[in-house]
Amino acid sequence: MSLTSHLKDSNSTVRKFMRERFPNTRRVMALSRGRMGNLPTRSPNGTVPWTLIGTALDYRLRFYFPQTGCKAGVENLICFRGAARACGGSVAYDENDMPLALLPPAEARAGCLDHALLVDFFESLKDCLTRHPPQQRLAPCAEDELLRHCVVMAALDCFFRSGGREPSVLLIPKRCQTVAELLAVAERAWLDDLRGLSSDFCDMFPDLWTQPATLNPTFDGSGFVCGADADLISDGCLIDFKTTIHPLKDAGWIYQILGYVLLDWHDEYKIDHLAVYFARQSYLLKWEVGEMLRELTGDANVTLEGIRQEWYDVVHAQMRLPNETEFDQKFAKDMGYVMIGGRWKRWRGGTD
Repeated sequence: MSLTSHLKDSNSTVRKFMRERFPNTRRVMALSRGRMGNLPTRSPNGTVPWTLIGTALDYRLRFYFPQTGCKAGVENLICFRGAARACGGSVAYDENDMPLALLPPAEARAGCLDHALLVDFFESLKDCLTRHPPQQRLAPCAEDELLRHCVVMAALDCFFRSGGREPSVLLIPKRCQTVAELLAVAERAWLDDLRGLSSDFCDMFPDLWTQPATLNPTFDGSGFVCGADADLISDGCLIDFKTTIHPLKDAGWIYQILGYVLLDWHDEYKIDHLAVYFARQSYLLKWEVGEMLRELTGDANVTLEGIRQEWYDVVHAQMRLPNETEFDQKFAKDMGYVMIGGRWKRWRGGTD
């Protein structure tokens, strides 16, 4: 059960802690509405799979940053681990526990997609990134080619996060058997929608991706809630991407981004601001961490350090395994952890 799953589960002590400790979400929502005002919303021209489009856009926006791409290693992306699950194989690691290659399954037909097909797909992705460096606005045809790869990556990402339990466009209405078929799953309406959202981001933040950034960061406490990876941390600001039509319909995003910063138990990232980029409104809603905590709790003296300690105690009470030295090794590697000095630490080999 991931952080977002905990927050959706009415029986989770993690969710109960959030609701009881931070009751003033209406206050934060009202203030957020006041900041955003009545902004126009970019809607797709046609029917799109909302979750898939949102994840595909996440990948495209990350590619604007130089930390993502061929040099960083596509093997570091979550969709690569999703590919291992889709083909029934596994990920090979080098001597530094960096993801290295996609290994075939031990048994024939162990997965729902062919291992060789997925190896070829990632070679196609590397070729695309080499020919069309994505840290810039691309010509429409080049952008569409990259976006087609992002849609497939989003589908593979879902394999990892859902364990293959959700329907996939790579299998329905028929199972893809060539790279061309994989890339063809993205319909014209999807590509037009993604291209518009990508262009808006490029226009809105021309300097953002020139700054140092950590993409798909995980946290000290991520493994204890069975997974929590944010979208981006740049200059001390944690940013989450949302593609919703109704940006402030519910307060779920508040607990999500706050949960991330609370899981950074040892303050590794020095996060001092929280933000959500609402892609369809081209708006970055930004909060100072202390300000949000004070508004949510109604306590003028609340501190991030104190709340983190409370959160730590709650998470440890409901963590996956009895203590932090007893992670299941396969699970730990899947989440990007490596054993260092007798403790599980997150590896630093690139984006997650």
